[in-house]
Amino acid sequence: MNISPFLSGPCSWHWLAPARLRRHAIESQSEWKNYSTAKYSTCSSSPNSCRDRFAEILGEGSLQVEMLSGLHADKWESLGLELANERELRQMRFAETLIQACHLLRCVLPIYGTVIGLCRCLHVLLPGQEDTDVSYSHPDLPFSIFVSCPATNERNRIERLAENIVHEALHLQLSLVERRHSLSCEDTSKQKFFSPWKQSERDLRGFLHGVYVFANLRYFWNQISSAIPKSSTFAQGRTEEITHELGVAAQHASELPPTIFGRKLSSWLSA
Repeated sequence: MNISPFLSGPCSWHWLAPARLRRHAIESQSEWKNYSTAKYSTCSSSPNSCRDRFAEILGEGSLQVEMLSGLHADKWESLGLELANERELRQMRFAETLIQACHLLRCVLPIYGTVIGLCRCLHVLLPGQEDTDVSYSHPDLPFSIFVSCPATNERNRIERLAENIVHEALHLQLSLVERRHSLSCEDTSKQKFFSPWKQSERDLRGFLHGVYVFANLRYFWNQISSAIPKSSTFAQGRTEEITHELGVAAQHASELPPTIFGRKLSSWLSA
């Protein structure tokens, strides 16, 4: 599969391309249909996991909320990820918020295609404190995302949930691209680049993932600011914040990475 469209520029891929990318990473459609975080991470059946489908939200019936318990939950909580239970999901009105967040995703087709093409299992996190968002994904779990949902009394909760989902979906996408073409080389493994998002130095791969995610998010919020007036204030604010952060990253990226795909991502810093 030609992966160049994913790296040609922010949101430059056709909205159906992520699903094609996914099919190159799994053996069959049934593997996608039966995918679960608990099962995939243990390579066994998962009686302590249940999934609630939200087919009416995304239409294609791809996204599902997976509840983890027992040893499956302990694994993630040992990493500092606090999983919400069903009572907490009801309190935060998660289903309603997710529906509205997905309305935003549909306004930007490449992003929508990435979410429905790659996000099979969604896990809801508790952020730990108000006005804080938490999200997580891992390349060894190619179709799972962990995202927090703001409480009902917090501002911009729909937009913030949408960004959490998009953020992790983009990480999944770039990780699948990396399976076919490396973003960096072994001789750059010790190079460090300042990440304005982590406020620390990261290796080249981590730095490029940040550029990829936030350059695409900037495009996403720029489109939303025009398409949905009631979200425009938040969207414009995020566009400005991300533009500043990409500028800071550009100042610290003194050497371009050696691979062609790494160079393409680096060029996004000056876009």
